[in-house]
Amino acid sequence: MRRLGYIFSLISVTIILGFCGKTSGFPPTDSLKPLKLSLVADFSELEDVGLVGDVELMGNDEIVFTDVQRNTIYRTNISSRKLTPIGRSGEGPGEYSSVSDLYVDGDRLYIVEGRSKIMVYSIDGKFISEQKLKGNFFRAWFVGKIGEEFILAKMVMKNRIEPYLGVYRWKEGKEPELIVENPVSQKTKKRESAGRIAFQIFFISFPAYGVIEDKIFSSASHTYTFSFLDINGKIIKKVTIDAPEPQIHPSFRKGRKIKRDRIYAVIHAYMCRENLCLISSYYRDNFPRLDVFSKEGKYLRSYFIPLPFDRPIASTIKIQKGYLIFYSIENSGFKIYRLPEKI
Repeated sequence: MRRLGYIFSLISVTIILGFCGKTSGFPPTDSLKPLKLSLVADFSELEDVGLVGDVELMGNDEIVFTDVQRNTIYRTNISSRKLTPIGRSGEGPGEYSSVSDLYVDGDRLYIVEGRSKIMVYSIDGKFISEQKLKGNFFRAWFVGKIGEEFILAKMVMKNRIEPYLGVYRWKEGKEPELIVENPVSQKTKKRESAGRIAFQIFFISFPAYGVIEDKIFSSASHTYTFSFLDINGKIIKKVTIDAPEPQIHPSFRKGRKIKRDRIYAVIHAYMCRENLCLISSYYRDNFPRLDVFSKEGKYLRSYFIPLPFDRPIASTIKIQKGYLIFYSIENSGFKIYRLPEKI
């Protein structure tokens, strides 16, 4: 019986490795060249721009972004930099009080307001509709769109101390349907005070999700592994890269004891030009690594991103429409860089 179990284990491993398509050739991060970036717009220089919560690029170099310090959504342009408010902050009908995410679809702007409401505006600022989502979740944001369905990410707290990040399909007027869900890497500290028990949670790393044409990208692994899913959550392809263990960013090493195996390898997934670009938990002098794959998951090349990624949770690197956007909750404004034609 034990021999039969051993043979079955070998068969299982063989099947998994064959299905994953494990690849090698992962170059050391220290040997990588910097990604060539050209600064095209610096919105950190404008006095009227405070702390930025999200940035979305539209066609014709148009931009919409949220200023969380002023609780306002602005529309602007890379070249003119004239700020035009969209909608109005407040507590009344059609007004927003706390915007956490933006998504542009054609001539419509979708915003996640607070923790559970999605509001729709025309791109010129006219209020169209709003929908209160059911369910208990911590926050939500847009991942992309496949066909007529939006792909949302939502974080929920299970048993009050277990954070999970899930991907949902959503149509306007309907409730989101769960596609896939993975735990958030976190460290929980239990404290007792005045006879009461309290838990302090530190978010360390999150599952990475993205929309790659008509597929959903999903990665929540302590090894360099990711999957392509269809809109029903079925795995189409799984890829494993022969890479070292992901690294803990130096900012986490100071004053906290965090196990290495709690760090997820992939931080963000984006379409960059015609390829898949993954920002991952490997660093060169605090600069994050960028790995480029084909849309089918074939490894192509790697770079390091020469931007001050000193605190991964505080800083955001976002790739859209041939541009790289960088902003931080510790500094005002944002910067937009043009990606090289061949990445």
